[in-house]
Amino acid sequence: MVDDEEDEMQSEQLPDKVKEMIARSGKNPITLFSELFTKVYKSVPDFAFRKVAGRRKDKPIQLYSCTIEMGEKTIEGKKRSTKKGAKTSCALFGLPVLCDAYGDEALSKSTAIEEPKNFQERLKKETYNLFLKLGTTNPLIYATENVISAFFLEDKSTGNVKLLSLATGTKAINGESLSLTGEAVTDCHAEILARRGLIRVFYNEIQKLSEGEESIFFMTKSGKLALKPDLSVHLFISSPPCGSARISFKPPKQPANGDAKKNEDAEMTEVRTEISAAGNDEKKAASLPENPTDMKLRYKTFDGIMGGERLLTMSCSDKLTKWNLLGLQGALLSHLIEPVYMSSLVIGSRANTDHIRKVLFDRIAGFQATVPFSLHLVPIHFIEHTQDVSKANKYSAISMNWNATDDTVELIKTSSGTLPMEAGQSDISEVVPRLAKVKFVQLFKEAATKLKRPCDVTSGSEYTAFKNLAKDYCANRDEFKKWVFKNKLGIWHQKPEDSKRFLVR
Repeated sequence: MVDDEEDEMQSEQLPDKVKEMIARSGKNPITLFSELFTKVYKSVPDFAFRKVAGRRKDKPIQLYSCTIEMGEKTIEGKKRSTKKGAKTSCALFGLPVLCDAYGDEALSKSTAIEEPKNFQERLKKETYNLFLKLGTTNPLIYATENVISAFFLEDKSTGNVKLLSLATGTKAINGESLSLTGEAVTDCHAEILARRGLIRVFYNEIQKLSEGEESIFFMTKSGKLALKPDLSVHLFISSPPCGSARISFKPPKQPANGDAKKNEDAEMTEVRTEISAAGNDEKKAASLPENPTDMKLRYKTFDGIMGGERLLTMSCSDKLTKWNLLGLQGALLSHLIEPVYMSSLVIGSRANTDHIRKVLFDRIAGFQATVPFSLHLVPIHFIEHTQDVSKANKYSAISMNWNATDDTVELIKTSSGTLPMEAGQSDISEVVPRLAKVKFVQLFKEAATKLKRPCDVTSGSEYTAFKNLAKDYCANRDEFKKWVFKNKLGIWHQKPEDSKRFLVR
């Protein structure tokens, strides 16, 4: 019997030259290992798996061990809870053997990648370079990059570009894990986690300004902060965001008449939800109920979800649409700063440009937001996606996030939206992710105090009271959701009110 709890979270000790090789290659460790193995041994690697028994929190679990024959050596990775994790570990242990067999100089040439040709390719390269660099000391993240997303800050006066936040993930939590205390991250999709990491950077920049340090923000006459004019924010996503933007229809054999074309456009641009489900069989971008007739359907109750109703989470396509209208900063920060909009969206794979523009901009062009909010029509760029992520788990059990402020990797269990609990750990506060609501509202309180912004809400109030301080943001958000329903784009589902009424200490 083996106990996998500590082993699962421990990093493989890789030689520096192997870490550099992985980062330089821009490839998944399994892909890199397979390519180099073929060059050295002139055959395709044949990984062997076996099941082993293990324990976690005193409960029996099934683990996997992966081995591969390399010449006269048998390389075995660490025991993992999934075959993919075991295979990744085995590949990481096998890479030093390939270094010795193939030679460092030859490996350097075989893993070199081309320099980016333009700004968009630069964002893609820097995203994967950082991800792979982080993976050399956190190898568990390697099986999570089916979708990867990152926010960048560009200084147009100098041309400098800085990666501010990076995340991976493709799932939302299960309904049974919904938190009533704001201690879980409900949506673990890459774009959503990357934006929440960006918000942590924003709070840190507010602190810098309040302490007289250089910051990306400046104080306006209104008393709120704003992003400096020479700075702009850009978003990279490895694939089109889930939901309507990812839907692809084959062109009809016969040209559609006016009514058919109108119905097809409506179907392709309606708001959609991600239906949470246990395990790796999660269904993606499930449509909302047909012909919704009651706005009250958007409200779910905690008791209902605990009783078996599905927890519905709005798709990433819809959330990006909302960001283009109301900004990236969200409700809490809108009390302190002016809206911050992205200046461009870079998607690392080919897609239907016209359709994605319809989803992110055109379908809500008729909504009239009030100052300071407005619909921002940002450029969308598509680049060929050469990074091999086909070996990554389609629905990984964990998501990872990193931001420039914390400068550490955080792993979140996608089933619960919390951090993996270490063996013997009893303090639940230690498993609360830094991207959770309860963490953000504490950052907000500190920032509001430092900026001396009027705040009528005191400790002991509900979380919703703090969000409602941003009256203009909340009014535009609520009117927008009503407009979506009125214009037959579907229902913008909301999380149960119970999950937002926790008391803020």
